[in-house]
Amino acid sequence: MGEEKSQPILLSLIKRVLVAETDNLEQLTAMVGLNLADDFTAADLSYTDLSQARLMAADFRGTDFRGANLQGANLCNADLRGADFSRANLSMSHFRSANLQGVSLGGADLRGIRLDGANVRDGDLSGADLRGADVRKTDLTGVNLSEAKLGGAYLQGAKLRGANLGSAILSRANLQGTNFIRAHLGGADLRCVDLSYANLSRAELSEANLKGAKLRGTNLKGADLSLADMTQVCLIRANLSY
Repeated sequence: MGEEKSQPILLSLIKRVLVAETDNLEQLTAMVGLNLADDFTAADLSYTDLSQARLMAADFRGTDFRGANLQGANLCNADLRGADFSRANLSMSHFRSANLQGVSLGGADLRGIRLDGANVRDGDLSGADLRGADVRKTDLTGVNLSEAKLGGAYLQGAKLRGANLGSAILSRANLQGTNFIRAHLGGADLRCVDLSYANLSRAELSEANLKGAKLRGTNLKGADLSLADMTQVCLIRANLSY
């Protein structure tokens, strides 16, 4: 973003955009003389109110959204690589097919968020609240989800290879067909989750709570299940070889 645009000026321009009677992002940015590719990259939008904003396909690489309110916002297909959403409110927002690689979402409110098909590789979501989130077919390879809340979330077909979910809460989440190869799930709450046909080979599940979980056809080859609670677990056709 050019140095001549201070945060107050930028916020004034954004307010004009939000009250405009058009959803066309190209028209909106032209209205205030901005270019998304140049004027929002690495911008400081911390603690701003962007609730319900329509920012599809925008370029927000490296932008500071710390503590911002983006409740219900639409950022589908946006480029958000390296952006910082720490402690931001993103509940009920839409990030379908967005590029969030390396993003910071630590402690963010992501309840009911739609991240289906998004790229969140190597992101930090530690302590984030993703209860009821739609994370189907999302690339979460190598992400940090330690102590995150994912109760009731939809993660079917998501890629979590090498991810850190230590002490995360995933009770009643749908994890069918999810890739957890070499993921860390030590101490995680996996009560009543559906892990049918998921791949947990070489995953670390020590001291995890799997009580009542469905592991039908699940690949657990080489997984560490030491001290895990397997009470009433369904293991029909599961692969438990070492």
